[in-house]
Amino acid sequence: MQSEQSALTLAAERWLFEQSLIDAPNRHLLLARHTARMANDAILRAIPTYGCTLSDFELQVTLALRFGWALPNVLPLANRCGHKRHQALQTLWHSQKCTKLAVVAIKSRHEQLVKVIKTACARLDIVAWETGSQPQALGSQRCPFDIEFPLPNGSVQVLDVTVTTPFEPIESVQQQAREILHNVHRAGKAEKARQKRRFSNTAVSKEHDKRTHRTDIPPSLSANGREPIWVNNRDGHRVCTNCLTAPELADMQCKSFSSFTLESCMVFGKDAWEVVDTLTKIAEEAQGVNAQHFKEGFLRELGAAMAKGNARCVQDAMLTGTPKQEETDWDGEYADQFDLVVDSRPRRSPDG
Repeated sequence: MQSEQSALTLAAERWLFEQSLIDAPNRHLLLARHTARMANDAILRAIPTYGCTLSDFELQVTLALRFGWALPNVLPLANRCGHKRHQALQTLWHSQKCTKLAVVAIKSRHEQLVKVIKTACARLDIVAWETGSQPQALGSQRCPFDIEFPLPNGSVQVLDVTVTTPFEPIESVQQQAREILHNVHRAGKAEKARQKRRFSNTAVSKEHDKRTHRTDIPPSLSANGREPIWVNNRDGHRVCTNCLTAPELADMQCKSFSSFTLESCMVFGKDAWEVVDTLTKIAEEAQGVNAQHFKEGFLRELGAAMAKGNARCVQDAMLTGTPKQEETDWDGEYADQFDLVVDSRPRRSPDG
């Protein structure tokens, strides 16, 4: 039974957190504080073990991205990516998704997350295949799945592993922040309200995109009930305009599709949690496996892979791109997008 003192402590902590959201100096920091509460924090409470250790820089980046702190001795982003639509984006979060700045690091982070899932399956004596590394299907430009593995009920699960960054664009950040403030006294409801399909780059919107995005594999009348529609593009090549979606392709192959979507701040999508729960249930029935330890270790390794990948994205963004020619406008139109120092005051330029 909960004591009166512990109840008061929890109530005080909840009130302080709600006030921190209300008093947040900008929408980015408000969103960062909320997602930090909802994110998987297994990597931060883990005892360092092989594969789950972070370097000083990786830990600094993890804390900077999670809590909106400024990275020591680093401007929000010293370089521009050169993309005309990204001219105003100078936050560290931009490096997590911009292929102009960190394409190699983004691919590496994706591959490491896939390997973590494969390793978790191996602990349960489940043979998983990294289908993304297999030769492309006949007539296909890419493999729509990243990994597949059999389940005890005889079905085959296929996953499309995806990382999204909810801190861009600014319109989505403002929409998410508005929903959080409307439900500031109920964190769970605030998270559900934030995860809307129309808000760009949230886990739910990315899951919807993955389920509705068409592959380059045309349908067949016998298997899918519709004939392919072919047109000639500007280059004179024939292309199909009603190709199969990933779930349709999985159904045709007698498999079950899920989008294993993670936000870069380590908030899990609905499908991702379902996969974690599915593997945990298998662990409960496996001999010699502690299901709770398995789940904690799985979450810890996912967190470590994400933290290492995020740090490399930031590092690559610092080394590539085009150096800014003008001084940073710390108090101008985009001041609310700049990273903050620990005391929550905007960092000033060296001359300021």
